[in-house]
Parts: sequence; C-alpha cells; structure tokens
Amino acid sequence: MIAREVVEPGTGGLAQLVEAFGEGILLPDGALNRPALAAKAFVDDEQRAKLNGIVHPLVGHRRLEIIEAVSDDAVVVEDIPLLVETGIAPMFPANRAKEVFLEVATHSRSRSSSRRSGLRSGPRPVPGPHREHECSR
Repeated sequence: MIAREVVEPGTGGLAQLVEAFGEGILLPDGALNRPALAAKAFVDDEQRAKLNGIVHPLVGHRRLEIIEAVSDDAVVVEDIPLLVETGIAPMFPANRAKEVFLEVATHSRSRSSSRRSGLRSGPRPVPGPHREHECSR
C-alpha cells in the first residue's frame, strides 16, 4: 500500500509525522505506531487535516511515479477506499482511458476498516455521496 510505503522508517513522510505528532507515534524500532498516531490524529478535524495534509500529497506523488513507470498499455488498478468520501479525488487525476468507482456497503467499509486498523467497529456515518460512477476520459 502506498500510504504505508510513504511513512516507512527513514522516509521524509515519517519524519513529517513525527514533527507534527511527536515521537510518541513511533515504535521502539522506529516504525510508525499506527494506533498511537490514530489516537492523536483522529481526535478532531484539525488534527485529521494535519495528518491528511502530510500523507495525501505524498501518496499522490508516489502514485504518479508508479504510473509513469509502467507502459502505456498497462492496466493500473487503484484501490483507494477514501477517494470519494474525503473529497481527494481531484488529487488523483486519471492517466488512463477509463475510471470506475464502485460503491461498497457501509457495513463492508466498516468491517474492512476495522480489520486494517485493528479497532473494533461500531455504527458510524460515512460522509459524502456514495453511488456508482463510471467516467470516460
């Protein structure tokens, strides 16, 4: 996952997170302690925006590097769970002939998020419009 890659030990992304949220977000081996970061970054909208302001541009840049490295006839599949929900779609311009956005039921998103984060899920509203989109470019 690109979002994990850009904050691996030794990266500028991890250094930016430490500067923004403190050394308490690191594990003893210097890797990112995701639950510790979540405890600091998801306390309010301001802290979440700080996190997103660091990670999203790094992910967008790395994404473009990957796309530019593949041949023009390659199929690139991007799994970006929060692309529509967070309004970051404009940061990820299509470089291919077709984009397909799929809707996933709220309970599936919640279950998937819980598995990724290790947190227990509960009912939460997910902001933004959720519908199937197919766009040709």
